[in-house]
Amino acid sequence: MLGKQLKDFLSPRVFGVSPDAPVRDALKVMRSANISCILVLDAQRPVGILTERTILLTAARQGASFMDSPVSGVMSGPLLTATGDMFLYEAYNLLTTQRYRHLVIVDAMGFAVGVVTMSDLISRLGMECFAHVKNLAAIMTRDVETLPATALVREALTLMAGQGLSCLVVTQEGMPEGIVSERDVTSLMLGSQDLETLALADIMSSPVLSVPPDLPVHEAAEIMRRNGFRRLVVTNDNHELLGLVTQSDIVRGLEGSYVDTLRRILEEKESRLQDIGRDLAQKELFLEHILHSSTHMGIAATDTDFMITYFNPSAEKMLGLPSAQVVGRNAKDFHSGPDNILHNKMDEVAALIRDEGPGSGHIFGFEHGDPAEERHIQARISGIWDGSSLLVGFVLMLNDITDQKKAEDTIRHMAYHDMLTGLPNRLLFNDRLELELARAARNRHPLALMALDLDRFKEVNDTMGHQAGDHLLKELGRRFNLLLRQSDTVARFGGDEFVFLLPEVGDTEDLLSVAEKILDAVSEPFIISGKEVAISGSVGGAVFPQDGDNSDILVRNADRAMYAAKEHGRNGGGAVLYLYNQATPLPLALSEP
Repeated sequence: MLGKQLKDFLSPRVFGVSPDAPVRDALKVMRSANISCILVLDAQRPVGILTERTILLTAARQGASFMDSPVSGVMSGPLLTATGDMFLYEAYNLLTTQRYRHLVIVDAMGFAVGVVTMSDLISRLGMECFAHVKNLAAIMTRDVETLPATALVREALTLMAGQGLSCLVVTQEGMPEGIVSERDVTSLMLGSQDLETLALADIMSSPVLSVPPDLPVHEAAEIMRRNGFRRLVVTNDNHELLGLVTQSDIVRGLEGSYVDTLRRILEEKESRLQDIGRDLAQKELFLEHILHSSTHMGIAATDTDFMITYFNPSAEKMLGLPSAQVVGRNAKDFHSGPDNILHNKMDEVAALIRDEGPGSGHIFGFEHGDPAEERHIQARISGIWDGSSLLVGFVLMLNDITDQKKAEDTIRHMAYHDMLTGLPNRLLFNDRLELELARAARNRHPLALMALDLDRFKEVNDTMGHQAGDHLLKELGRRFNLLLRQSDTVARFGGDEFVFLLPEVGDTEDLLSVAEKILDAVSEPFIISGKEVAISGSVGGAVFPQDGDNSDILVRNADRAMYAAKEHGRNGGGAVLYLYNQATPLPLALSEP
């Protein structure tokens, strides 16, 4: 993943405003697109950036009077820029050393092509960055600013601006009742509400999902992914506030340093074994009196045929086997996978150690236990040599990496899927599109893309709140998964835009059928907080190879066709499917909602 470049996951849509645009208009675009920042562009070249944090700070100083002033007077600058050819690790280092929150991506002409944040980069780094599993108590922010539900929004605004906070917790008698974020406060700037009289109870997100401090980090990350949350409140058994955990805390908490430290411990213990041991008896004595106390590492000693002669308490606990039942048995037998795999692997490693001589060691993995409770074990095996450099046995150091693998799976899912809907994100969609394009070209099969943009979705956010909008998007993602074939992919590109990948589809009738199913799923009423909510959508398509022979062109042309369909709807036309390079729209026969 570190070898990926920024251009591999940039969105083709850049949200920007001119320097003389009113702050109010810029914030409207941010709310409509559900983004936290927007570029300020002069002839398509970035000259500044406007963020939710900047709007909040300015509102705290000036009140709402600045909303109709030009963006140029509020925006942040100078900008930190890079090209799409920059690698992820280079961008991460640049943001870290320069202490910037946003990296603006430009092309060779200096035109803006995207924005990358630290969160974007961290979510795409390799699993080595997220190896150590901690509980939330180790990574949560304990000094959390709180206010009562009766406090005024103006008071929260002043506190958040003064402390540089992205959110605060609303409490009653030390117990969390809700959360107020930068987005909640800045969204009020577009309305007519009086911040001097509006209470936090009127705008806070409630109820709060709370978790205990001993919850493993990877489980917290899964809760965030499943519910589309950006933050979790940490409470004790009495539901009293202990701290706050954000997505950034989650990723920062899964550090690789623990694994590195563990590896060094293994190597040091192995070195000490080889320095002290003269023969197998001495090695067993050392293990008995020193390694017997090891609390984390399972350690076993064997003879040259892998017959176990020592088995420490950690190994007993890890494999669920008492030492009395293990000593005298062959180490190759403790494996729940296909027959002979572990046998063959250990025989290969033993041959390598014999050839390489003292000081050599090799790492491999195996599974142990019933499938329902299977544990993943990482083993490092090295030789035991006597004073004449004769191999007299082996030492196996075992590490249970089951929780680490669960954490890796969670983080990998977060990197490739949309946090809110669980659908593939742009990165995973692009990977699948490249594979399907290669297969389509090889087999001379068609392939279709369809771009969907929701109509009237902004009205849901504006009238019912962002939680209602999030609920609608999650339900829509569920509907889409039900109507597609197993070979198809639907991804959320951000905001209210979805893209569909349809292998071996190119016939007009098939395209019409898919478009009708998509729009039927969109137009079916949603029940949110007991109310029936109806929206619609606009869909456009592009077909390989006639509408483009690479991924960038196909996505762009499907997007253009979708906007043509949206314009058709604005002009009073009925539901249609626009195909790129086809002048006449195709009418759709939708079901009655």
